[in-house]
Amino acid sequence: MNTLLAIDTGLKETAEVAFGTGAPADLMGTIGGLLGAGFALLGVIFLALMIYGGYLWMTAQGSDEKVKKAIKTISSAAIGLVVIVLAYAITSFVLSSVQSAQQGGGAPNCRLETRCFESLYGEECSEVQVCD
Repeated sequence: MNTLLAIDTGLKETAEVAFGTGAPADLMGTIGGLLGAGFALLGVIFLALMIYGGYLWMTAQGSDEKVKKAIKTISSAAIGLVVIVLAYAITSFVLSSVQSAQQGGGAPNCRLETRCFESLYGEECSEVQVCD
């Protein structure tokens, strides 16, 4: 048997998620999928704006107005991409902070244990706080 063909690439799971034929996902999985699709669409829009701005610049033929329009298109697309990435990063940070706060964490599980050890003076014991 060819071992190369036996490699699990995850394509089946990807197809199930993409076409909605797999097991129903939880709310967070659905939202994550929608966000991923939205970011993919925004990436395509960014790429299209960059290509359009580059095309305008290359076909400006020395016209200052066309060059300014091309530069404005490219810089606006770049600024938009930065804003989107920062918004995602801030949202991700806030949501992970809220989620960890909801899960609690609280104080560690601590207890007192008696530990004994041999010393020069015989066996000595003391209470030690042990936390999980």
